[in-house]
Amino acid sequence: MSVESKSVVVGWSLEERIGTRATGALVDALNDNRAWLLPGDASRFDGLFDDARFRTALQACAGRNNAFGAVMGDQFGDGLTFAEPIAVDAVDDHLARAHTICATNISAFDEELAAATRQMASSLGGLGRIRFNAYRSPEGAHTPMHTDVRASISIQLQGTKRWRYQTKPSRPYPESNAQIDRWGDVVWMKPVAGVKPPAAPVDAQLAEVVLGPGDLLCVPAGAWHEVMTEREGLALNLSVRPTSAIELFPMLVARAFGPREHWRQGVPLTAGAEPGSSVPDEVVRHVRERVAELAEWANGLDAAQLARALWDRR
Repeated sequence: MSVESKSVVVGWSLEERIGTRATGALVDALNDNRAWLLPGDASRFDGLFDDARFRTALQACAGRNNAFGAVMGDQFGDGLTFAEPIAVDAVDDHLARAHTICATNISAFDEELAAATRQMASSLGGLGRIRFNAYRSPEGAHTPMHTDVRASISIQLQGTKRWRYQTKPSRPYPESNAQIDRWGDVVWMKPVAGVKPPAAPVDAQLAEVVLGPGDLLCVPAGAWHEVMTEREGLALNLSVRPTSAIELFPMLVARAFGPREHWRQGVPLTAGAEPGSSVPDEVVRHVRERVAELAEWANGLDAAQLARALWDRR
C-alpha cells in the first residue's frame, strides 16, 4: 500500500505492537469487512504521536485545502455534520466549544508518523492507500452516526471515547460516505446517481465499547458508527482503502491502449445526425472495433503475471 512521506522509524510494525497473531486477525477482519476490537495495554502505542506533534503538524499543513478542520453540525439546519476549515490559532476556541479537530492525512506532515505508517502498511500487505488521520477531541464532543468508504483502524492514544458501531456494514464498500439527517433520512455525502443509500441502523445491529489508551478498533468500510468523547484526548485513525477492481482495470486499459491512436481519438463526429435518431454507422463501427481489441487483450491476460507485476509495484 502506498503512503505519503519519507524517513524510517524502527519498531512500529503491527507485529511488534500488537503481535503476529493479532495482526493476522486484523488482516482477516479487513478482508472479511467486519469489525474487530483489540483491548490494549495503555503503553502499547507510546511515542507514536502526541498533542505537541499534532499541533506542530497542523502548523505544517496550514493553508492546504481541507487539511484540517473543526467537526461541526447543522450548517443548513439539516442535522448533517461537516469539517469546517479553520485557522491554527482558532483550534483552542473550537475545542472549548466541544468541537473535535480532525486532521486528514496527518502522517504526511509528521516524518516519524509517516515512517510508522509505512511500517504498518507493510504489516497489512496488499495494494492501495493507507494514511493516518488524527482527532483531537474535548469532553462532550460527538460525531453522529455515519458511514465511511474506507475501513478505519482507530487507535486511542489519550482520553476515552464511546463507540457505537455495526460489526457488519449495511452496504459493504459504499460509493460514498453517508449520514442521517434530522428527519431520519439517509443521505449520501457525495451524490450517487441511481444508487439507493444504505438503510439506517437499528440498535440491535450496534455494538458498543469505550476505547481508552492502547485500545484498537477496526470499523469496516460502510459500517454505521458514532463516537462520543467521554474524556478529552487524542486518537489516530489508520484509514485503509485497498485498490478495487473498479480502480484497477481502467488503469490497466489506459496503459495498454494509451499508445494506440484510435483509442486516444474521440468517437467520430457525424454531420447532420439528429438527437434520438439511429446510431450512425461510423459510431457503431468505431465502438465495435474497440470492443474487439479490448476482448482480444483481455483474453490474452495472464492473471498470475499481472498479479506479480502489481504486487512488485507496492
